Amino acid sequence: MNSQNTKLNLALIGKSIENSLSPVIHNYFCKQQNIKANYNLIDTNIIDLKEDEIITLFLSNYIGFNITSPLKEKLYNKVLIKDDEVTQIKSINTLAKDKNNNPVGYNTDYYGFCRSVEFLDLTNKNILILGAGGTSRTIIYALKNSNIFVTNRTKDKLTELKKDFNNINLVDSLDKNFLNSIDFLINTTTKNQNQINLISTNDLKLLNKNCIIYDINYQKQDTLLIRESKKIGLQTIDGLSMLMNQAAKSFFHWFQVLPLVTKELNQILLQELK
Repeated sequence: MNSQNTKLNLALIGKSIENSLSPVIHNYFCKQQNIKANYNLIDTNIIDLKEDEIITLFLSNYIGFNITSPLKEKLYNKVLIKDDEVTQIKSINTLAKDKNNNPVGYNTDYYGFCRSVEFLDLTNKNILILGAGGTSRTIIYALKNSNIFVTNRTKDKLTELKKDFNNINLVDSLDKNFLNSIDFLINTTTKNQNQINLISTNDLKLLNKNCIIYDINYQKQDTLLIRESKKIGLQTIDGLSMLMNQAAKSFFHWFQVLPLVTKELNQILLQELK
């Protein structure tokens, strides 16, 4: 805990982050835990920073960083001290400091995702993941006891993913029988929340009626994937719970206290969404 009068510096660093909810979440956690800290946004669209420069900036001015796309995987080889999840996933979304002031890389998306689906038994279930980026890696690691299928527009990324996770199945086409066998579909693509990527609305109709749709994205009026899934009666989950819980775990790595993820925070975020 911070007992000093001066505020500590935290930040989110990544591209196109002007609408991020992270400052709202962490300011809420700081108030809840009586910690004085500033949470800033460092947009690498505006400031062109190399990976080494990011770590230098972190060490000189900050006690904690959150990392977002496209830096999660790029920073992996630049941070020498990593937790077990990062070593397996090869994607970093949180930087903290150890007692010797060395940067330590964590992946709290893993914790956030696990908390968001803890009410489901996904053991041996058929999981279809849309996308092959850093979040996809996290979810594959989290669902290691499931039957995982992954599709992606860029085949090179799928091949790379298969090298690190040989238990996954790569999918080129989505036929009727395959889609009907899927128990849980997870969208990890983030380009446009008002379009559906890698699967069509007609494909959604071929899913079995008990299939659950999980979209890591979130917005005030539901993403198009969530809306279309609800229309045909499928159960849906958006990414807000994952966001709040991964943020809580980041906060824990910075301050050694796990803040409470509350219904009040969820309501505040819904009001903040565009």
